[in-house]
Amino acid sequence: MEAEICKSVTEIIEEIKTEIFDHYCKYPDIYDTREDSDKEYDKMIKEVCGSCPLNRL
Repeated sequence: MEAEICKSVTEIIEEIKTEIFDHYCKYPDIYDTREDSDKEYDKMIKEVCGSCPLNRL
């Protein structure tokens, strides 16, 4: 008998948001989001991600 994995609605939405971001968001290519570029990453989060419609879900 296989164990069923129960996920909350919030967990499912977070997974979908992550998948959409990973595959479709254009801003990581525009901003320098390498690990050593904290300022550019923070700038992207502040300028773009704050107004992203996915964050309204």
